[in-house]
Amino acid sequence: MNSIKKLIQPALGLALACSAATQASVLDPLGWYNDENHAGWTCRSMIDFDQRRETGKFVNGLPGDGRKHCGPSATANLLAWFATYHEPGLAPGAGDWQSDLYYDQATDFIEELGVEMDCCGVGSVDVHDSLVSRLDPDRYTVVTRVRDDDESPNFRSLLEASLAGGMSVFAYYRYDETGEFAEDGIPIRVRDGGHLVTLRDIRINGDDRRIRVRNPWTKDPESHFSQSTFSCTEYFPAENTFYRRRDDGELRGPYTMSQLFYEDQEETNKHLDWTSTVYPSWGLTVISHQVQVVIADPENSHWEPIGVPPEPKLQIIDFGGLEALRWVWVLDTMGSGGSLRRVNLTSGQSTTFEHLEFTDPRSLAMDDRGSMWVVDGSSVVRIDGLETDPRIGYVREIPGAPIRSLNWDAYNRSLVALNEDSSEVVILKLIEYGFIADHRPLPEGSSIGAKARIAAHNDGSGWWIADPDSGLWFLDGDPDRPLQQMQHPELGMPTDVQMTDGGTIVVSDNGTLAAFSRDADGQLHRNEKHFLDGKTTGDRIMLARNHTNWDPDFHDEPSWELMTPPEDLVEVMDCLADVDLDQSVDVTDLLILLSDWNKDASPADLNGDAAVNVMDLLVILEGWGPCPTF
Repeated sequence: MNSIKKLIQPALGLALACSAATQASVLDPLGWYNDENHAGWTCRSMIDFDQRRETGKFVNGLPGDGRKHCGPSATANLLAWFATYHEPGLAPGAGDWQSDLYYDQATDFIEELGVEMDCCGVGSVDVHDSLVSRLDPDRYTVVTRVRDDDESPNFRSLLEASLAGGMSVFAYYRYDETGEFAEDGIPIRVRDGGHLVTLRDIRINGDDRRIRVRNPWTKDPESHFSQSTFSCTEYFPAENTFYRRRDDGELRGPYTMSQLFYEDQEETNKHLDWTSTVYPSWGLTVISHQVQVVIADPENSHWEPIGVPPEPKLQIIDFGGLEALRWVWVLDTMGSGGSLRRVNLTSGQSTTFEHLEFTDPRSLAMDDRGSMWVVDGSSVVRIDGLETDPRIGYVREIPGAPIRSLNWDAYNRSLVALNEDSSEVVILKLIEYGFIADHRPLPEGSSIGAKARIAAHNDGSGWWIADPDSGLWFLDGDPDRPLQQMQHPELGMPTDVQMTDGGTIVVSDNGTLAAFSRDADGQLHRNEKHFLDGKTTGDRIMLARNHTNWDPDFHDEPSWELMTPPEDLVEVMDCLADVDLDQSVDVTDLLILLSDWNKDASPADLNGDAAVNVMDLLVILEGWGPCPTF
């Protein structure tokens, strides 16, 4: 992996400015990447609500004094952070959450989330649904990754998600030893309880791996009646492999999961089990040889000249390992056989995968499990292992004419495409090991041209077709209904169409992006306030959709029993100048700062200005000595 010494300021952090009411003066969050074994991310301003909130003479409490409210409390941390630093109109609103003046407001919000999550216990479904219901889907994408037979969230994936701009909560479960071993000698464990926390800091420095979290459970009874000083629980993760025996006796796995050790604890059965990450939405447009990345903030639109071929087929995925904050897949249809390349939007560096051979590559799309599908002549090829070593996992010829303009239909879990002459829609319904092809002829008399592109409506009701020769059309899922043309005075020559998770239709039209949303009567109107509307574009537009393995049909299992963290779990105070996280600002922190002097990617960049300099030195000198204790 290439070493890109680059400050990674996550997309969400680019839009933040700390308010006077907040407790941190640095620009958060802050990420840095030197190589795959020296990287990290921190959010010093992450909120820290306690879940144990007893009813007193002047303060509100929670049912059962909040002992079962870790899920609502950890989720409240994240939502209150967004409201305070990024979107004041979001509940519970902006506030100095460390102040006792906000105690009752915080308690009421945690209880409100508890009702939503049907406390208690809490699982991935509850947290995912709560975040999705409260965050604007045109501004945020919620990605939940759950331990299943295909993957297990772990330390590395959590770090990558953070460096890709995500803010996360995660659950750890207790996996108890049974004393049994499978035939391959791997131990068998059973799952018993879990706890939810909010990520505050994650880093790797050689063999040293650390995770710090805002832990809703506090061992300090005095803090039950006040907003306690912000603190962290620290874990030292290591990989562990085992089988899980389900309650019905079925053996599942083996899983390799991140086991979370903590200070002075040689053995613990806590394993990172699932994560929910909130990413800022962003779009990508193509103009000749340039790519424009547009974040969900009007001030952060910018150009990235990456040297892609004219009219490439592009697909954004969530992250490409630690070295690339954002990268795109480019299907190069020029030359003999074409090629698939991965291009780093930060550095412009390109990687071509020569071992992936194609005959006539035309289009590509990505499903919600992180596999890429490439149209290659009359065949469709599935490519797996995108985060490690891309490999061809499935090839099947499609009967009938070749297809193009491949698009992912998340609602129906299928791929959708137009055939070569735009006479029919081809639906590729995914099954366990491939897909089933269904050909849907367009109504007689349709005038869709050969340059048309297709996108699925987000509620599964049909498909949008952008044709530069005839306009924008909607094909209803009901085969008896004709094509419906979208008539709008501001639409001229639509060359591409995409649909956001929030239901906004984004059209590339005569070099400009136009966003359309429905009003209360279902009528489409130009949405000039949308972060993509009015942006300059070429013929192509893609929207970021981070892949997830969360599926309520599979993961809505009985809620787990909440687990009380041990009373001897060490809590550490926030200490901004403590670069090496040893609870002391001393010569070691000073040496790190001096060794990284003038670098733009370092944990010693304490004020978040993308440079290690005298301003950071002043922060260390001011905080010199032991970190505060309780």
